[in-house]
Amino acid sequence: MDDRITRLRTHQRNIDRYEGLLQTKLSGASWSSIQAATGCARATIAKIAKRARVASCGLAARSDDRQGYEAEPLAAKGTALVV
Repeated sequence: MDDRITRLRTHQRNIDRYEGLLQTKLSGASWSSIQAATGCARATIAKIAKRARVASCGLAARSDDRQGYEAEPLAAKGTALVV
């Protein structure tokens, strides 16, 4: 459980850092790369959270389950990560 919290915090800090970079003057390629990294970090947070919910129900998470991940800020859904 502690490892999961550490991973969530790390990815959230990365998202915060990426969003800060997106507010600066960047080339198109840099902006696209940072946008992709932000989406990846958000998807990873969703994946960790989904596995935590599945584990709490006593079910095994499937490693090939890639559906349901959204590249939308968690705060926009009212589920911001509190650390």
